[in-house]
Amino acid sequence: MDRAELALLGVAALLVLVVIAFFSSWGFSRELTKELCLDSDGVWNECGSPCTGEPSGDACIAAGCAQICECYQNFQCPPGYYCKTWKMGEKGMCSPI
Repeated sequence: MDRAELALLGVAALLVLVVIAFFSSWGFSRELTKELCLDSDGVWNECGSPCTGEPSGDACIAAGCAQICECYQNFQCPPGYYCKTWKMGEKGMCSPI
């Protein structure tokens, strides 16, 4: 590789780091908390089923319960999350994109 190619590679790597830092500052890497859930009009469930949003009848290993943000539409999930549901109008849970 010549110097121009190395310089271009360095600039590309720097650009990738800047983009990652930008999205991280907007909360795309934040942990889903009760506050984030409620701010997005989701419903926080301290002891919800990790199978929420899965089709009934599918095998789901659910040992106990999990803290989940329940939703019915994508706008009820914080940025960086989507409403995981198998059927429109059914309750789902916010999952990372």
